[in-house]
Amino acid sequence: MFNRWLLNLGLLLLVVLLGLAIVYLRPTEQEPPAAPLTKLKPEDVERARIAFADGGEVRLQKQHQRWVLLMPVQARASRAMINNLLTLATAASALQLPASADNLQKYHLDTPELTVWLNDAEIRVGMQHAFKDARYVLHGNQIHLVPARNVTPAAYRYRNLLDRRLLEEGRTPVAISLPQRSLQLRDGKWEIQPPDATLTPDQINRFVDEWRFAQAFAVESYSNRPVVDRVRLRLQAQATSETETLELAILSVAPEFVLYRADEALEYRFTEATGKRLLNIRGE
Repeated sequence: MFNRWLLNLGLLLLVVLLGLAIVYLRPTEQEPPAAPLTKLKPEDVERARIAFADGGEVRLQKQHQRWVLLMPVQARASRAMINNLLTLATAASALQLPASADNLQKYHLDTPELTVWLNDAEIRVGMQHAFKDARYVLHGNQIHLVPARNVTPAAYRYRNLLDRRLLEEGRTPVAISLPQRSLQLRDGKWEIQPPDATLTPDQINRFVDEWRFAQAFAVESYSNRPVVDRVRLRLQAQATSETETLELAILSVAPEFVLYRADEALEYRFTEATGKRLLNIRGE
């Protein structure tokens, strides 16, 4: 009797295990991937335009594989921010609705927060989804729901699209003229005036890199503030070895260090601590 009970229990456990195996090991049906919002590939976009509901407008264009702003200022564009903008072209469309008058009004697409053109593809940006991290957009004759990370209206303001690097990528300082000191690269070695034997090559190279990779925390149009002093950089293009001189105006050293590039009509704002590192090899 006891042996028969054990046999029945074993059979029951076997049935349960087989059932679990069927449930967890059978192939699952995968949902088809969401269709991209447009047929554009980000690398094929050559120009972009952003029009805001308040009347602001930004125009951008790719020139020699680099993006630049054309409006409202002419300046270098941030590679990272442009890449973020271009992800809108391939944003995953989780929902498609007819662009009826009622739907356009319902999702605030009749008066969009902004409209983006990537080449000739027009994309209107409407309201945020009530529960999901997603936004309604209009492209073609359909309303789509795309991830909010692909639509960041505040980031599309021109100030946020500006390249915050002081120097263009691929340009290296070969001479730096400061208010109190100058450096020049000759035959692979830095010469300093006035001479300072206590400085090590590592200190000098770190100082040059401070200028080479300087990145502002904000970039603004020129405020017409008076010039406090000036810095001159001799820059060499890595691709061609050609050199040119860039003159920078110091507008402030505290509480912020502000440099003005007249060729771009832009101010680059740094912290006071960064300013000390840029004006003094020892960062003092």
